Amino acid sequence: MSINKNTLIMYVLFILSPLLSLPLIFLQLKKKLDKGIIFIFSLFIAILSYRYIPNLTNDKARYIERSEMFSNFSFSQLLDYFSLVKRPDFIFDTINFIFSKLDVSIGFFFFFITFST
Repeated sequence: MSINKNTLIMYVLFILSPLLSLPLIFLQLKKKLDKGIIFIFSLFIAILSYRYIPNLTNDKARYIERSEMFSNFSFSQLLDYFSLVKRPDFIFDTINFIFSKLDVSIGFFFFFITFST
């Protein structure tokens, strides 16, 4: 696998400053020069999601509240919660539950969800 000079510059610039590498990322996406650029772009958006602090009216604030609530739940209480609220996003809440039970920072949860989607 060979990496051209522009791609190498973009990777180094991304390591130094993801924000400054954004124009090069968009250029690489437009020219379709590198298949790994989608990974880098997803990483950039995930970093933004990790750093974003929501206000109280944002959905992300509800996810933080749910994470705090799930930290006190057992798995059977989580299943009871799912049967009570009857929402279709049980996979998201299950991942939120796992991260809260592992006592992982909510920022890493947002990073993981954003990067994987």
